[in-house]
Order: sequence, then structure tokens, then C-alpha cells
Amino acid sequence: MMSTGSLEAGDAAAAAVAKTDKRVTLAAMEAKVETAQFFNPTCAPQLTICVMTLTNGFTLVGKSAPADPANFNHALGEKFAREDCIRQMWPLEGYLLREQLAEPAHNDGEAYIVDGQIRIGVSVANLPTIIAGNPAWSDEFVVSDVGEAARSIVRRLNEEEEDGTTLIHRALDQAAEAALEQGDDGFDEKANEEEE
Repeated sequence: MMSTGSLEAGDAAAAAVAKTDKRVTLAAMEAKVETAQFFNPTCAPQLTICVMTLTNGFTLVGKSAPADPANFNHALGEKFAREDCIRQMWPLEGYLLREQLAEPAHNDGEAYIVDGQIRIGVSVANLPTIIAGNPAWSDEFVVSDVGEAARSIVRRLNEEEEDGTTLIHRALDQAAEAALEQGDDGFDEKANEEEE
């Protein structure tokens, strides 16, 4: 039988033997819980059902019921049904982490191709160091809120000029022009077809 704090105990035991910080944590999963609603159907009032919606919209359904209906406890029923949802979430989060670990590592500011997309990876945590390394950046300013600074930068990267282009479009145009000038693969001169 699972003890009342079994999720916490399991998380603490895993943390105690972890060799890296790359692991699924109870706290990280709890942070993804948007809502949890509980139901006790009239046909089985000792059965507690938890419908949990995560921040990304994914839904989990957990349940709990005592073997003997006389042992039903409303608060424990909700606790165990909620824990059932979290237990279902654990392997999903493990799969997601494994997918992330399987991707090749990239340096900040490095462009790469993943799933048919050109991506430029910049760690939000490293943003202050990256910005401070820019010779045009004044020593009079610091990044005081990394999250807000990242949102401001993303907003500016996506901001459209009158012609509909963004800083991202202009960077891609410059990279394509450089590739053409250097004779890189993937570009051919368009054949001229004369009208008859």
C-alpha cells in the first residue's frame, strides 16, 4: 500500500541518487497543473474521479476507491485520485525529457534544423551574458528581469515593418545572400526561357 506522501517520498529518493539535474521532478509536474476537478458518481459514491487539465490543455483522468466502501474518506479520495493523475503524467514527462536529451546540443545563438524548421537557440538564462557581450550595449544598463527581457526581445524580433518584414526575415535574407555569394550548395541559377 502506498503511503500518504508516496509521491513526495519517491521524488526525494530519486533526487538523492540523481547524478545530473536532468530528471522529471514532482515540482515541475505540479507547476503544469492548470485545474483539477473532482467527482463522486451517484452510482458509486465511494469512487473519486479527478479530471486534471494541464497548462498545455492536455487532460488526465485519475481515480481512487477503497475496497470496502465503509472506509471511504472524501479528502483522501481526492488526494489519491489527484496523485493517480500525477503518476500518469510522470512517464509522459519522462518521454518528453528523453526527446529533449536525444536532440544534439547547440550553442547559444547557433542556428540548426529540427523537424523541418530552421531554429535559432538562445537560452533565456544566458541572455544577460549574451547581451553584455555586445559591444554596442552600454555598461549603464543591466538585464533586471530575464523573463521580461526575453519577452521584449521576442516581441521586437516579430515586430513587422511597413513592408511586412521582421528582423528575422531580414536576417534570413542576409544569410541567403551570403550563401549565394559564396556559391553554397542548394542554390542554382534559374534557367531563362525565351518566349517564342
